[in-house]
Amino acid sequence: MPDLKTALTQALEEWEPSTTKEEKKMTGHNFTPTNNNTRITFNYVRDNPGLTAREVGIYMASIGQKAHSSIAMMSAAVKNGIMRRDANNRYYTTVPEYIPLKKITLKPRTPKEVKAPKKEEAPRVKVIEPTPEPTHPLTATYVIEHIKVGEAKLLYKELTRIFEE
Repeated sequence: MPDLKTALTQALEEWEPSTTKEEKKMTGHNFTPTNNNTRITFNYVRDNPGLTAREVGIYMASIGQKAHSSIAMMSAAVKNGIMRRDANNRYYTTVPEYIPLKKITLKPRTPKEVKAPKKEEAPRVKVIEPTPEPTHPLTATYVIEHIKVGEAKLLYKELTRIFEE
């Protein structure tokens, strides 16, 4: 009679087949890309030079591609140098075959130079010189002709205050 451990092992193998590493082989990734919007857009612009982004987007939408992805790709291609855009916003390829786009990294911003704080100057003392004697006599007629409205109102209030006392 077999011992208890051997009996249990045999019973487990009958109920559940053993799973070994050989049986769990991973299958490779079988996906093959069938849709390359970037390459299709590039080839279309290469074969039809002088189209606008809108025209390319309309064509891409008609063949089942995303128009906005194609338009964004064209902008990225211009930045990468494999396409160019003229003054009328028409696109042309600059290379005969598609080259995968590279991610353009922005240059890090250089910090602006920090200027030293300005030295605080001591407050300047304003020298008040005595006002010269008026060249015209201050008569009521002269004051009325040369006084502004706001000053006249203040003069009126001051005179009424003086004479009401």
